[in-house]
Amino acid sequence: GDFADVYDEVCSALEVGACIGIFPEGGSHDRTDLLSLKPGVALMALGARLPVPIVPVGLNYFRGHLIRSAKVTVHIGAPILPSTSEVAGHEAGGDQKQAACSSLLARIERAMRDVIVPAASYDELRSIHVARRLWLGAGRQNLAPAVRQDLDRRFAFGYNRLLSESGGKAQGLEELKRDLLAYDRELQRLGLRDSQVPTLQRAPVSATLFTLGHMLVMLGIASLPTIILNAPVGMAAVAWAKCKQ
Repeated sequence: GDFADVYDEVCSALEVGACIGIFPEGGSHDRTDLLSLKPGVALMALGARLPVPIVPVGLNYFRGHLIRSAKVTVHIGAPILPSTSEVAGHEAGGDQKQAACSSLLARIERAMRDVIVPAASYDELRSIHVARRLWLGAGRQNLAPAVRQDLDRRFAFGYNRLLSESGGKAQGLEELKRDLLAYDRELQRLGLRDSQVPTLQRAPVSATLFTLGHMLVMLGIASLPTIILNAPVGMAAVAWAKCKQ
């Protein structure tokens, strides 16, 4: 059948070192959690005649129906390999093959869950990132991607749990999310990082006045060439207007 042909083509490609991308859920959806994985990914990995590393990739789509303004985040996890017992079980066939596929599929599902941050919207995901950055503090930002990802997932699970326990009406959580997003937007506007915020100091009035004066002087100097070039034209226009009166 068609599946057997696809299966053979994929296994042949894997055996020569090709990279195959597959959506193990069998389709796309707008849920924040995984659908049940299809066994095809395990069958293909076990069917190749050499160890096939499986790299879990988590995708979060936000506003996917808007092509130009859609937001997508990608998280990549550590590769996993079929175990010796899973390969042997697959080759044995029968119940052992089914058990081997189920075992590998369960490991793939766990790996997939490790690369998915269950956020309902892009703003929610951004607020989770900001909360994680602030919780870590300035001295602990250089963490491994897997550690940051795990923290994001923990923050997301905590947020969703609090939201669920409140019946979806956690006003305090919504206010916190708005504050985090506003803080992040302000950082972007000013070109600052979290670590720089504690060291900021309010500039004295004299320094502010000096800066404004300096800007006005520079603006005046920059305007001189334009004034000089356009002055004859203006004078000629005035003279012409007087002659016509």
